[in-house]
Amino acid sequence: MKFSPITRPLGKLAIELVENFTHDTPWGFISIPAGFIYNGASIPRLGQLVLGVSRYGAQVRGPAVIHDYHYKHHVVSRKRADIIFHWMLRANGVNAFKAALMYRTLRLFGRKAWNNSKK
Repeated sequence: MKFSPITRPLGKLAIELVENFTHDTPWGFISIPAGFIYNGASIPRLGQLVLGVSRYGAQVRGPAVIHDYHYKHHVVSRKRADIIFHWMLRANGVNAFKAALMYRTLRLFGRKAWNNSKK
């Protein structure tokens, strides 16, 4: 995996980044500090079964931590955060169909999470 952060579970829906997670992307250098807590890829259980991925799986863990960080701190625009997530999924070996489906789902349903993080 190109993007595979070192994490530890804190509970059913919480993961802590154990080490700083930094990577260069076509949109610049991204750095997430150790201690950031996130919930993995927010994929409903049915979606996990259909896509054959886990919200905490190796292929999605790195893209999810960066995506969640961007959504929480508004480091980049929502659209850019979603595009980076898609690019990272593909770089981690997620096939084009699955990555596109996850991206489209974010574009359709991610607005609430983005807006809630502004509060």
